[in-house]
Amino acid sequence: MNTAISNRNPSPPTLESELATREKSAPEVLIYADGSCLKNGSDEAQAGAGVVLISEDHRRIKLKAAFLGALTNQKAEILACAIALESLKLSCRVRIYSDSKYVVETMLGKNRMKTNREYWNRLINACLTHEIQWNWVRGHAGNPHQETADRLSRAAAIAKENLDKDTLDRLAEILQGAPSEDVVRMIHNGLKTLAAACDGARKVDGQGFNKFDSELGHRFAQKSVLTVQEALVGKTMLAKYRTQISAFDEQLALLV
Repeated sequence: MNTAISNRNPSPPTLESELATREKSAPEVLIYADGSCLKNGSDEAQAGAGVVLISEDHRRIKLKAAFLGALTNQKAEILACAIALESLKLSCRVRIYSDSKYVVETMLGKNRMKTNREYWNRLINACLTHEIQWNWVRGHAGNPHQETADRLSRAAAIAKENLDKDTLDRLAEILQGAPSEDVVRMIHNGLKTLAAACDGARKVDGQGFNKFDSELGHRFAQKSVLTVQEALVGKTMLAKYRTQISAFDEQLALLV
């Protein structure tokens, strides 16, 4: 045995190998961020930010909904992304999605940061420890995570305050397909309320189930309890009637 070779100290790692190791060990996170503003451009503007953070294995989802005050829609979109990245405790590989071409194209270097420099600086600082891929996603196109971020931003703007943790945790449970007994009960009660409003299609006054949902909605409403799977089907159905639901249960309207 050549002891000179066996006892030789290994070569120190190169910068490239250290970076490769660090990249492999960094967790991957998906982020959907959305900013919105009511009465945009006026002195009475109310802006909010909604964020959905998803772990690489999709087993963990964290939500944030922050009231931003009297800001423009563009500033709200920038801050939504900043708030999302500031929520990360570790350096991560991030794929971030926004429906704001203004934000995405600017962060990709296609636009100059001529205005809103204070907000851009905050976003840039939030990016420093992460490897980030910026992606534009069309809003209101059926992506459940992007639509959730949109609803959260609007809910915070309307409420003029950050949404409470219990509500956010309940919505995260639904996105993960594992609603708690309380959430299943809320969905069941929503189905019962709509079923009692009227039978069949009532397009004029917008009450109750339409004729396509009536049979299944009434069947679920008449059950003593719903299974988790039935509740998830019911949740999808209730999403069509979110405006009506908000009249009697604002929290349920947010959850569906």
